[in-house]
Order: sequence, then C-alpha cells, then structure tokens
Amino acid sequence: MKLDDKKKKIQMEYREKLQQKKQHKKFTLEAIVVAIIIFLFIVLNTIFKTF
Repeated sequence: MKLDDKKKKIQMEYREKLQQKKQHKKFTLEAIVVAIIIFLFIVLNTIFKTF
C-alpha cells in the first residue's frame, strides 16, 4: 500500500513539472510573437510615413 501511494505521489509531481515546462515554453513563444508584432508595427509605420 505504501509503495502504491509513493509511486502515485512521484508520478503526480513528475506530471506537474512537465506541465510547468509546457506552460513556460508557451509563455516564451507568446512573448516572442508579441515582440515581433510590435517591432513590425514600428518598422512599417516609419517606412510608410516617408511616402
């Protein structure tokens, strides 16, 4: 009985760590996309002001 509980606890902790890693990657990707959009907006805005 104790072994099963211990295995379940270890498995649950492992799943939580994997979930945190997935969320971290998602947040990093979202931040990069937002930065690219802002950069493109600024660049295109300055280019079209010259016309």
